[in-house]
This record gives sequence, structure tokens and C-alpha cells, in this order.
Amino acid sequence: MLLADVNGSMELAEQVDPEVWPHIVGRLRDKVYAVYSTASERGSTMAVRLNITMDPNLYQRLKRELPAKQISRFINDAVRAHLQPDRATLDAAYKAARKEAWRRDLAADWDVTETEGWPR
Repeated sequence: MLLADVNGSMELAEQVDPEVWPHIVGRLRDKVYAVYSTASERGSTMAVRLNITMDPNLYQRLKRELPAKQISRFINDAVRAHLQPDRATLDAAYKAARKEAWRRDLAADWDVTETEGWPR
């Protein structure tokens, strides 16, 4: 849920036809929702707009070295690479690795060392 207070909206509402006002507010709501929504749509996550502060020289370097319209993707990938994977991603990776035959064979080869010399 997004709650917003549009500065001066009550004064503007008084100047507009009462039947038109809900349509104006609805269009505003739709635009705001489209920009700030993180809701899933058909299985994919919508982007979120974000304002960040960056060194001006670094920003100029990004603009020089990256293709047009690729700064957001670059920043997204860089941040993702520096964060630890979330639990769901790790769980999925471990489950996928468990199904790989070569890993089971390798574990079986080393299994003998796990009990070597230990009383039962």
C-alpha cells in the first residue's frame, strides 16, 4: 500500500468538477504505483526507482565507459555481486548440487576418510 499526500491537492480539488477529480487522482495513483511498485507481475519483479548519491567523477566515468542506458544494470549487477546470496538462492544451489552424480561420487571417495581409525 502506498499512501501519499499531494501538496495542494485539496485546493485543486475545490477548483475541479467533483466527477472529474477521481479520474485525475486515479491517473496520478497509477503513475506513482508504476514507478514505486515492487509487486510481481506475471512472475517477474518490477524495477524500483532509486536515488543515490555518487562522486561526480565516478559518474562521469560510468557514462564514458558504459553503453547508453546501461548504468542501472551495471550498478544492479555490482551490488548483487557484493552481497551474500539470500537463503533461498543458497538452498536452491545446494539442492541442485546434491543431484549431480559427480559430486556424489566424489563424496563417496572421501567417505572412507570420515570413519578411518574411529571406534564404532
